[in-house]
Amino acid sequence: LLVVGCPCRSQVVLLHGFPEFWYTWHKQIAPLADAGLRVVVPDLRGFGESSRPAGFASYSRRHVCADVASLISHCLSRATDAATDVATDAGEAASAISSSVVAGAGRTSPVTAPGESGLRQRSSERGGERRKADVVGHGWGAFIAWAMAMDHAHLIRRVAVLCGPHPVVFHRCLSIWQPLTLLRYFYWFLFLVPCLPEWFLARNNCAALQKVYRQEPLRPLPPADVQSHVAAFSTDGALTAGIAYHRAFLRGLWQFGCPVTVPHRVLVLWAGKDKYARPHMAVPPPSLVPNTQVVHFPELTYWMMWDDPHQVNGRLIGFLSSTDNGME
Repeated sequence: LLVVGCPCRSQVVLLHGFPEFWYTWHKQIAPLADAGLRVVVPDLRGFGESSRPAGFASYSRRHVCADVASLISHCLSRATDAATDVATDAGEAASAISSSVVAGAGRTSPVTAPGESGLRQRSSERGGERRKADVVGHGWGAFIAWAMAMDHAHLIRRVAVLCGPHPVVFHRCLSIWQPLTLLRYFYWFLFLVPCLPEWFLARNNCAALQKVYRQEPLRPLPPADVQSHVAAFSTDGALTAGIAYHRAFLRGLWQFGCPVTVPHRVLVLWAGKDKYARPHMAVPPPSLVPNTQVVHFPELTYWMMWDDPHQVNGRLIGFLSSTDNGME
């Protein structure tokens, strides 16, 4: 867990996807902190240095969202008994980021994200109102951000998602009525096969993952960043934990039941060159998410936060720093 900024600032939690860990946000952390935000960047359950409970059922919507809710409540409570590394400005943020990644190891030096059994959920009252946090998610992190807005709305102020369709839209797309989209996500169903996906992704020093990091973004990741990601998924059980999210989803552990209206302001940043999620998946149902702004980046890929951090950071800062909390 990396925490950058004074506790008195507005809090924003950055949630990574797969195959990623907290470092996926390294081009966003310092700019967001420099804009006056307190930036909280965890490794999600099973990733990086976080704990890895056994069994795909441990990576259900309920468990993962409870982790994030506990983390948000803890950060908002200003608990003094938590061990965190705090940098108070962008310069210290850059230093903290570089010092938190051991060369060739891709590991965070401070703490791991708390799980359900760790910190108790607490809230902080200021001016008679419950303090809230903003949540930004990419890929799987975006899916978690949507779930947080539905399941723990009392903790959330605003939501920003990068390349993450609304759950109702995504479930529709994983149906026989949209065969082309279903085909793009066919690899999810391969993840249901025991052990084989882990073997394939781990072989030859995670060659398949290295190919993703070098070929899918507009520009290949620097070799040191590639090795950090490879190291993060080379530790025991890391790939199984990441794949467990998909296994839990396909076994119904991320079902949303009756659709829930998201009352928060929502920013959707969408990449036109995403290999999997197509542009028509960007817009959430207006009846369920009435206060949405969708911004398309036709030339960017799924890795948009690496492709063009200047544009992405500008949109995030403008959205998260706005004082307008009303409907648009």
